[in-house]
Amino acid sequence: MLGRYRLGEQLGAGGMGVVYEASDENGTRFAIKMLRSDRSTEPASVCRFKHEAIAGRIVEHPHLVRILEQDEIEGVPFLVMEYIDGELLGLQLRKHGALSLRRAIAITVQVLDALQSLHDAGIVHGDVKSDNILLRQLAGRDSITLIDLGLAHVDGMPLRADRATISGTPDYMAPELAWGDSPTARTDLYAVGCLLYELVTGSTPFAGGAAQDILRRQLRDPVVPPSLRCPDRLLPPALERLILRALQKAPQHRIATARAFSDALAISARSFDDEPALTHPIGTDAPTLDGLDAHDREDQPTVPLDKHHAA
Repeated sequence: MLGRYRLGEQLGAGGMGVVYEASDENGTRFAIKMLRSDRSTEPASVCRFKHEAIAGRIVEHPHLVRILEQDEIEGVPFLVMEYIDGELLGLQLRKHGALSLRRAIAITVQVLDALQSLHDAGIVHGDVKSDNILLRQLAGRDSITLIDLGLAHVDGMPLRADRATISGTPDYMAPELAWGDSPTARTDLYAVGCLLYELVTGSTPFAGGAAQDILRRQLRDPVVPPSLRCPDRLLPPALERLILRALQKAPQHRIATARAFSDALAISARSFDDEPALTHPIGTDAPTLDGLDAHDREDQPTVPLDKHHAA
């Protein structure tokens, strides 16, 4: 038991916390995220947890996880969240490979809608990635929920106590974050560019190797166009241009807002009437995540990186 909640199976775990399925006395299902006991005395970790609770309660959106309650027991803080019966999008990609273009665009638009709601409220998510997106089917359509606001930055709140290090997922981190700049809406949109690239090719733009190696490539290497990374599928030029624009190294050269990104995606979708054909079936010979197995991908999220090493 955790207060009035009965804990069930563990749903996931990371460097900061553990998430359990739970239920109350009425049998209502919840997800409960507990800060790991060995982190409960670290000011930076507690600060992150508070930011997550605040960010998750400021904004309500159908594609954003709702945080219902924040409490602590025996000095260990926990969050009570709505229970989403879905599967991580990252797990889907690892099992089945790249998505159809229409599914990729529909999912990305939902992510952008959730981000626009956060950005309008002065909140930067800070860790957009396929492993922070729950995917389920509602009325026969994909429906996503953006989760894990543990790295969120809320306008008007002091920066987290751990800003001396870089925290995040290297595969999705904008170059300016590797230099130690504060997260902004455009760093979230860069991560969405990495996500969309992953959805249509099966791989993030700079996947493979150690975290520091990925960050160096984010900083210095040009992006391989998706059509070259995945030559077996025919990508509409308008969609490829949009992805490459989202992945510009300089923030000012990227798409300005999540809403503008979403609108541009809708326009690019009109450039093809039928799904471009694939010369291989998705999920068999589709590109993989370049040397990172599922365990590596799930453990990479919140590895703190020394700024000097990142540069």
